[in-house]
Amino acid sequence: MIGSVVQKGSTIYVYDEKGSTIGVRSVGSNAQLMGYTGSSFSVKEGNTVYIYDEKGSTLSVRSV
Repeated sequence: MIGSVVQKGSTIYVYDEKGSTIGVRSVGSNAQLMGYTGSSFSVKEGNTVYIYDEKGSTLSVRSV
């Protein structure tokens, strides 16, 4: 379960409710963390939104 997600430069860190790292995802330099739920987080890069699970594996890709 995701407790928080933080973007530091081109790396996104996923933490559980206790603050332990449960996932890390490298993204492009122009990528922007859009938000997260208890089980996924979304990142916008250019005209594409990527949805990842708590481990950073891709769940979905959509053009916007």
